[in-house]
Amino acid sequence: LKNDYEIVANLENKGTDNEAYYKVDYTLLVSDRNIVESLTELVQNTQKTIKLQSELIRELQDRLKLKFEAEEENISEPLTNIIHNIVDEVKNQKHKDISNIILKKLIQ
Repeated sequence: LKNDYEIVANLENKGTDNEAYYKVDYTLLVSDRNIVESLTELVQNTQKTIKLQSELIRELQDRLKLKFEAEEENISEPLTNIIHNIVDEVKNQKHKDISNIILKKLIQ
């Protein structure tokens, strides 16, 4: 079994003869560049997904706001509360699944 990493430990004496204190620093050296490249790509893709979801949330918020402003009839208070709760949860939990939040609020 080949190791894809190597741990390097640096031991330092604290400086006095009678002390048995050592500081240990660990560094992970990755020998397989494919792992690093794969993880880098995964992080970049995740960041793109988060950015796209944030943009979608903003767009949906804007559309909802415009739709409600355009409608002349009053929206029922419970529906208004549900919408405000959904918007607040989406703002506070950027990485959560939007459809689940909406379904949970509508079922309550």
